[in-house]
Amino acid sequence: MLLLAVVFCVKLLWNVLTPIELAIRSLSTKTKSASTSMVTFVEVGLLLVIIALAAISSGSEWYHRPLKVAMFGSILIVLSYALLIIFGFVLGWIIFIIIKRRETR
Repeated sequence: MLLLAVVFCVKLLWNVLTPIELAIRSLSTKTKSASTSMVTFVEVGLLLVIIALAAISSGSEWYHRPLKVAMFGSILIVLSYALLIIFGFVLGWIIFIIIKRRETR
């Protein structure tokens, strides 16, 4: 279960870091746009497996309760995609300004 939780967190971190990587890539190359695929089934699939493992495990900690794991995991997924979108817009705007300034010089 710990390994799945680590993979889940790494995927969420990937969602947050993707816009930063795309911004760096667009600044270092001549292309004005960059894209990536947003595959949500990875997070949802991992979360479902973690919820199932929480349901069959025994213990009194919060991570042994499927409802709490589902709620916490869902919040993390939504938050990671919200940050991906926000960072994407903000960094895209900053990149646009930087590129415009380079072209006017």
